[in-house]
Amino acid sequence: MPADKLGKYMQSPEFLRRANTAVAKVVANLEAKGIKPAYIARKSAKRKSDKPA
Repeated sequence: MPADKLGKYMQSPEFLRRANTAVAKVVANLEAKGIKPAYIARKSAKRKSDKPA
């Protein structure tokens, strides 16, 4: 898959939906085994000054 096509997919609502579904499934599997996942609250902010190196 070309990089531009992959990048567009990774920014799509479909990718977010699939990722959230996968995470929910993994969390449910961990909890079923008695393992409590740890959650980290992070600020989500895009900075215009951030540029890739």
